[in-house]
Amino acid sequence: MMLAYCDFLADHIFNYVNNDDMGFKADRPRLDLSPEGYFQSTKKTIKVTDEVTGKLYKIIVEEV
Repeated sequence: MMLAYCDFLADHIFNYVNNDDMGFKADRPRLDLSPEGYFQSTKKTIKVTDEVTGKLYKIIVEEV
């Protein structure tokens, strides 16, 4: 079984964005869940806000 590092990478991205003084704020990584709440994949989604302009960005970490 090969390990997937999506959690590890998403956590590092989240911490980097929030601990740097670039003017961005990242939300906690979100899991890829079905509408019923079941785990679907290791994919993680992070929403990032530019605090100066208010623009939103989406960072997706997933196995390929």
